[in-house]
Amino acid sequence: MGIVVQKLSSEAEKIMDADYWHEVWKKNEIFFHMEKMNPILLKFAPTLVDKNTQVFVPLCGKSLDLVWLMKHTKHVYAIELSETAIKQFFLEQKIDYKVRDVHDFQIFESQNLSIYCGDLFKLNLKDIEIHFIYYRAALVALPYHMRMDYYNKIKNEIKNSFSWLLSVFDYPENIMQGPPFSVTYDEIHANLNNHYHIKLLSDKLIPTFELPNIKEKVYHLQSLTS
Repeated sequence: MGIVVQKLSSEAEKIMDADYWHEVWKKNEIFFHMEKMNPILLKFAPTLVDKNTQVFVPLCGKSLDLVWLMKHTKHVYAIELSETAIKQFFLEQKIDYKVRDVHDFQIFESQNLSIYCGDLFKLNLKDIEIHFIYYRAALVALPYHMRMDYYNKIKNEIKNSFSWLLSVFDYPENIMQGPPFSVTYDEIHANLNNHYHIKLLSDKLIPTFELPNIKEKVYHLQSLTS
């Protein structure tokens, strides 16, 4: 799988916020979107989820992975900042949906899928029973300070036992600034080791036209909470 690297200035990294992502979808500059289901999901998820699993997919975009998860799990909860992305998903997949307003969110619902439109950090995960979290282009979309906030959010708001399938990019930070941002094993271990068993499932180089040494690493994290 190839990726297209989009570079930001250091100043752009500091100010990257909701407006940045709304503009990305408005201009259709969705370099992170895959036109097929992610091979990582197809390879590893079948042994990690079943028909009783409730899944959370942060920053879901219009990912086709949602379709697979709908077919193989009990319920899929996802969140996406861009209403454009959500509407494109339902239109392209020819899935009817309804919309309801709850607090800070519009919730787009169909069958066993609920996509929250709004700010990830305003969603109280205590309100959702989550068994499994699936990340593909999610954590790497967040700059460092936002990742720190997100690690804390997960640790503070999900108390039941659950697991993650986490796909990240790992590269020397001096070669580019992202997104996608580099998420190293040391960072994951430092923030999550006391709460999860961390297992590396895959580690491979990703071919790009610009940079030869970006790695895609896939982890399975199992909650230590009993």
